[in-house]
Amino acid sequence: MNTASTFLLQATKACIFDFDLTLADGSPWIVTCYQEVLHRHGFTEVDDDTVRITIGLTIEDSFTQMTGITDHEQCTALKMEFKSICRPQIAAKTVFFPDGIDFLRRLKAAGIRCAIVSTKETAVIRYTLEINKLENLFDCVVGLTEVKEAKPSPEGINFVLNQLELQPNEVCYFGDNPVDGEAAQRAGVDYVGVAKGIHQPEELALFPHRAIITDYNQIVVEE
Repeated sequence: MNTASTFLLQATKACIFDFDLTLADGSPWIVTCYQEVLHRHGFTEVDDDTVRITIGLTIEDSFTQMTGITDHEQCTALKMEFKSICRPQIAAKTVFFPDGIDFLRRLKAAGIRCAIVSTKETAVIRYTLEINKLENLFDCVVGLTEVKEAKPSPEGINFVLNQLELQPNEVCYFGDNPVDGEAAQRAGVDYVGVAKGIHQPEELALFPHRAIITDYNQIVVEE
């Protein structure tokens, strides 16, 4: 595991980021909304950390992991219930990491393009960027709207590669969840684990990686 205090980002034309707990944190509100739905349906013993671990999965997969429910119709109903609670306030309750914003601006100044690949709905990501006046930092935003398969499928990363006309060896992908590491591996792009969420560096390091970081200031951008 590369845990050096700093590393040089070089020979990179674009950086792709997961969203939740990689660039921003809306987890307190997300956990509150999941717990509201879980309690309504009698799942009162699911602790908050068990909920947090699922952030980064699709909503349906999160409910399956937390409850054991695998029936598609039941999971879809739980998803719709969750969205009705969470969506109206999620953008306002999402806080961007200051070191992440600074890193994005350093990338832009160096001419390195930026994109997002997330399991969130694209409209929610775009609105969150808009109200924080950060939309101009990204060349491409990919949510569930653009793909048929969510991460760990590489489809979202491949979508960005096609849109920006880049090769896998020109791109670095950043994410806080093991599904991000797997998606990067399957897409053939470099991976940087971002240990800002509940997943520990050791978990993220199970996949091939350039580095595991806790702060974007650990990265020196080659200009």
